Amino acid sequence: MNNEQLINESGRFAVEYRLRERERFLRTLIGNLPGVVYRCRTDEKFTSEFISDGCFELTGYTADELTRVRAATWDEIIHAEDRERVRAEINRSMNDNTALNAAPLQIAYRIVHRDGTIKHVRDRFRFINDAAGKIAALEGFIADITEREIADERVRESEARYRLLAENMCDLVCLHETDGRYVYVSPSSLELLGFSPDELIGTSLYDYMHEEEIACVRDDTHAAAQRRNRYNRYLPDAPKIRRIRLARINGANSRR
Repeated sequence: MNNEQLINESGRFAVEYRLRERERFLRTLIGNLPGVVYRCRTDEKFTSEFISDGCFELTGYTADELTRVRAATWDEIIHAEDRERVRAEINRSMNDNTALNAAPLQIAYRIVHRDGTIKHVRDRFRFINDAAGKIAALEGFIADITEREIADERVRESEARYRLLAENMCDLVCLHETDGRYVYVSPSSLELLGFSPDELIGTSLYDYMHEEEIACVRDDTHAAAQRRNRYNRYLPDAPKIRRIRLARINGANSRR
């Protein structure tokens, strides 16, 4: 083997080594992502062509079961109540002439784990075209957002209970910004103040307060905000009780 052949052979080995290292790096990166990297066809079953090992934790199926054995298709894993919506959104996007050049698309839906557990996921993907310029596949990343969805649902339930309680109390229940602007007012405001909740939202509580009370209430609000910023903004202050005079629409004052 002459020198020229040795140089060519050495260069080929170097290129092959770099390719192997790149593939190894990508496998390591994909394998450590907290979710699923995938490529699938655009057929009715969203047949998987590639799916990362993270699919096992998310679905209970191995990558081999989803790509070779075909133990399940992604379409079958999608929750039955969400399946048609997901198909419709993808088909609608595929029919958009700008789909190939668009930013990554995003769909949230539920899937059913192999053990029957329902999970919430966010699917972020792009359309991939073939040599003829036609859409041939989807490539994307699926993240498990179940814990966040559960937390959001608990917040919604808590807010619903709070609203039910507030709207059936005789006392005034309100929520306002630190500058005094109302963002929520219970229906009892009409009886107590002479203003409906719609009339109060966006206005300031100081507009309906006796002028001699305003400075003290402002000071209390400012002090409470300072304490939360200094110690722990996520922990509520202990309730502070103050009797104040509020102006009614007829001009009379009421002590509350």
